[in-house]
Amino acid sequence: MRTIDPVDKKVKRRRSFRLNEILSGVSIGNKLRIGFGLLVFMTVSLMSIAYMASSRARTSFEMTLDERLPMAQAALEAESEMNDMLASIQGYLALQDQHYLDEFEASQVEFESLVEEMNAYAMSESSMSRHMLLNTRFGEWRQLLDQMVALQDDSAANQPATQLLTTEVQPAESAVLQAIDVLIEEQSLRQHTRANMELTQMFTEYKSSFKLMTNALDGYLTTAEPIFKEQYEAASADNDQAWESMHDENVAYAAEQEAALNQLTEARDAFLPLPEKMIAVAEGTPAREDLDMYNRQLAPISTEILQILDGMQSDHINLLVAEVNEGNARLAASQKQTIIGAILSIFTAVVLATAIKRNIADPVVWLTGLTSEIMDGNLDARVFVTSRDEIGRLASSFNEMTVKLQGTLADAEQRARVIEASSQVSRRLSTILDQQQLVSEVVDRVRDAFDYYYVHIFLLDDTGEHLVTVGGVGKAGKELVERGFKIPVNQGLVGRCASTNSLTLIPDVTRDKDYLPNSLLPDTRTEIVVPIAVGDEVLGVLDVQHTVVGSLGQTDADLLQSIASQVAIGLLNARSYTETQRRANRETLINTINQKLLETVTVEQALQVAIREIGRAVDSPLTMARLDTLDSAGRPVQ
Repeated sequence: MRTIDPVDKKVKRRRSFRLNEILSGVSIGNKLRIGFGLLVFMTVSLMSIAYMASSRARTSFEMTLDERLPMAQAALEAESEMNDMLASIQGYLALQDQHYLDEFEASQVEFESLVEEMNAYAMSESSMSRHMLLNTRFGEWRQLLDQMVALQDDSAANQPATQLLTTEVQPAESAVLQAIDVLIEEQSLRQHTRANMELTQMFTEYKSSFKLMTNALDGYLTTAEPIFKEQYEAASADNDQAWESMHDENVAYAAEQEAALNQLTEARDAFLPLPEKMIAVAEGTPAREDLDMYNRQLAPISTEILQILDGMQSDHINLLVAEVNEGNARLAASQKQTIIGAILSIFTAVVLATAIKRNIADPVVWLTGLTSEIMDGNLDARVFVTSRDEIGRLASSFNEMTVKLQGTLADAEQRARVIEASSQVSRRLSTILDQQQLVSEVVDRVRDAFDYYYVHIFLLDDTGEHLVTVGGVGKAGKELVERGFKIPVNQGLVGRCASTNSLTLIPDVTRDKDYLPNSLLPDTRTEIVVPIAVGDEVLGVLDVQHTVVGSLGQTDADLLQSIASQVAIGLLNARSYTETQRRANRETLINTINQKLLETVTVEQALQVAIREIGRAVDSPLTMARLDTLDSAGRPVQ
């Protein structure tokens, strides 16, 4: 970690140690008052000795004390308060902590008081234009700040990407999925021929590719990561191919399906313009308008205000030095006897100026250098705090702000890594069509990717009254699956999640009345339960547990919600695939038996073939058939 040390040479540090130790706890204003008070005291003493000192010299010193020094001091303090306000605003934008706004308001009151003081002195100065420019720029700066703070309460204006996703994209996506679900449902009612099964597979492929496409679009819109755009383009190509296959001239649709296909076409036409709009928002609009406003507008005006204050301070210090020198020159010309006193006065002024420079000006320069380094990305830079005055407190604030910025950036990098891991899990799930393999893959990959203590999945049984464990990690998960462990709906965190179809995040499970302890998982301290659902239909629950209280947060909840949505789609795809395979096998068996029956010539042969093939199909060692013969009256013959 790089540290900026105000004293670089050991020799200078030893010589100035005692003076720095004495002045370290004195405020900047008192330092200036002490220094210039000593200078005035010596000057007045020498003027009393120099009996021929002119009144003009005295007037020059009075102006120095009454105008130049307060103006220079006010400009310096205003610059310090401006830096405090900037530090508070940066902290608020990074962390949204009300504490920073409170600090900003306190600094603002002090800054405005100092500006009013400088305006009062400026009434008699030729630098009126600079004071007017300062007031104008600060007014503009304050208006921009109010707009930035207002954006915090207006998420639609501050985060346009999120607003677009909620108001336009998701409704259009839902309409397409509903239309394709209607087609799939109507197709399931048709005769199970090879052509109809291929058409069902075609619909399923279209739905799967469309969901992958919209998920990739959602990811790109919210993160602007290029990998999501690549996934979208690949899924979009697959979706277009599936759409063309559905409109092939050789595909025959029933009348009801034609109407459903028209509805799907209308929903798809309404959705198609949205991807380009989403990509334009993700690539052309900043993720947060308040940060963009700060970088493009507020920061330049802040720099200009600091430059104005620095110029005002320099002007008055230069005037102060010039007037002091002029007074000393007049005193020297008035009486030769004052030469020695004048030399002593100048020497004292130099010593005091050096002390003030070392205790005030140099730390400001070092803080300016630190600010530049932080802006260049060096967040390891720190200020060596040597005083307890305003600059020392400002240096401590800079160090605290830098530490918090490092933490914020580290959290952002960690979130990006977790999102990438989540994306890999989601891509893997989209390729699995076996339900048990899907469940096992989910719990293992989620646990490995995010290093959770325990992950398992419950699915609703056929009655819809219990949630049955179908997959879990480790020895505990295997035992729960083998036992057929199940939880009634509405009981415990898992049952509550399934009944309400809502995510449940429990930072400390010992404080929740619905928590059901499990002897196989004794170290559980925090838990997230996410519904596996498609719309209002709950298929099951994804349960994640960890060993440290509060270690699972909203970031984990958002990512697990995304994975649960993928699991729901995977389960539907797996069940659809299994049902399709079952129907295909049954049709194949029926066709095989019919073909063999057609090859028989007598009823007895047909019965033997039917009994034999049915026995093989049901894997029964004994299969029998009974025929009743009727007499002419229609009565069974014994």
